[in-house]
Amino acid sequence: MTGNIYLRIGVSLSILTLIYRLIIGGIGVYLVASVSIFISMFYFLLKKFIPTNKSEHSLLDVNEELNFLIASLYSFAKNYNIEINYFSTLENQVFIKADKNNFQKALTNLVKNGFESSQKGSIEIAVHEMLSSILIVIEDNGKGLTKDQLKLLGKPIHTTKNNVEEPDIAVSYNLIGSMSGKIEVASELGRGTIFSVIIPKAAELKV
Repeated sequence: MTGNIYLRIGVSLSILTLIYRLIIGGIGVYLVASVSIFISMFYFLLKKFIPTNKSEHSLLDVNEELNFLIASLYSFAKNYNIEINYFSTLENQVFIKADKNNFQKALTNLVKNGFESSQKGSIEIAVHEMLSSILIVIEDNGKGLTKDQLKLLGKPIHTTKNNVEEPDIAVSYNLIGSMSGKIEVASELGRGTIFSVIIPKAAELKV
């Protein structure tokens, strides 16, 4: 949005420059100004019609985002006969700086992993405030992971066709990493898996 505003201002200035130079200059100056307008318009069309993968970070209320997450996953959990229990020890509003869609996607992938492994169990989601960061714990009582599976978490999969696939968990690792955060995992076969998501609080980020 801000980029478009600057761009429109730039186009307007170019048009004003053209009018001014036509008055005091001549055809040569007209050509220079025309090129300037053409470049501005070309840049505008480039930004408008060619999508980018750049995320837009903003201040997110952690409790608000987690409540939204749980509400959005309610029907999904019901299909798996999974109960979601949410606990928050946050006494005040706590913010992180992140892209809203990426934050939701990263946590959704981790929770859905619990759905698929638990089957008629429960998932505990808890959030705690630490000194300079927030800790989100996602715990399921599913089948757990082996040591070999733990080593592969967060890594892309190389297929037989020399293609590289990025599992949902690997996507979550990358998205949380883009927020200056990290994911830690502990798992035990037959007992379940615990994902610990650690993200710096907004006040602690150096902009």
